[in-house]
Amino acid sequence: MARFAHLVKRAIYSFSDAPISTLDMHWVTETLTLNEFSLWQQFNNSDKRHSITVSKRFNAALPLAGKEHLAGVMLHDIGKIKSNLSTIMRVFATLVGPRGKRFSMYHDHEQIGVRLLEAITSDRRTISILDGTCEPSIYAAFLRADDI
Repeated sequence: MARFAHLVKRAIYSFSDAPISTLDMHWVTETLTLNEFSLWQQFNNSDKRHSITVSKRFNAALPLAGKEHLAGVMLHDIGKIKSNLSTIMRVFATLVGPRGKRFSMYHDHEQIGVRLLEAITSDRRTISILDGTCEPSIYAAFLRADDI
C-alpha cells in the first residue's frame, strides 16, 4: 500500500512542468561529471525536478555522504530515458506491469541505469545507489528521500 501511495504522489508531481531554476542547475552541474550531466540532460523536465528534489532530501539527511553517492541519487531513474514513455504511459505501465518492450524497459530502469552509468565509467559508488549495493544506511537514506 505504501508503494501505491508513493506512485500516486509521484504521478501527481509529474504533471507539473515548472522550469529548473538556475540555482538547481548549479546544484546538478556541481554534482555530476560531464558524462553524467550529458545523460541527466536527457531526462524530461519532470524527471529532472524529481532528481533534484530527491538529491536535496538525501543531502539534508546525509550531508557528509560523498559526491559520488549524491550523483547516484540524482541519477537513480536515468534508465527511464530508454523507455521513452510519457507520464500517462508511465502510470499505465505501473498499473499493468512489464508488458511489451517499452513497459518492460520502464520496469527495468534500475538495471538499464546501471548499464548506462557503467558505459560512461561512472564511479562505482554512484552505480551502487542504482543497484542497491551501497552501505545500508546510505541506501535507506536514499529510499526515504525518494518517497515523494
